[in-house]
Amino acid sequence: HWRLGLPSSEPVLVPPHLNAALAGRDHVLPLARWRALGVHRLAPARHLPSNTPASLLLPDGPSGEAFLAFGNFRAIRSYNPSDLYALAVGELGRRILA
Repeated sequence: HWRLGLPSSEPVLVPPHLNAALAGRDHVLPLARWRALGVHRLAPARHLPSNTPASLLLPDGPSGEAFLAFGNFRAIRSYNPSDLYALAVGELGRRILA
């Protein structure tokens, strides 16, 4: 279900040495673990607790853009199961709020 005020996804920087096998919406780790692996949020919209579950998405492969997906991403996917659709909706929301 949708959690008001929380992001669905956010762009991130991923270190080149990160194992691409960690990516995918079904591979969920706490935000603190992603940080420990070297994944950094770009201009986060708000503070999120370190135990916030997140998945790393690499829609264009390991050398393309990267995103952390949160619970609201899953809520969007319950309407339309496309990862690209859910990422686009999240991006649109970020731009509207900016």
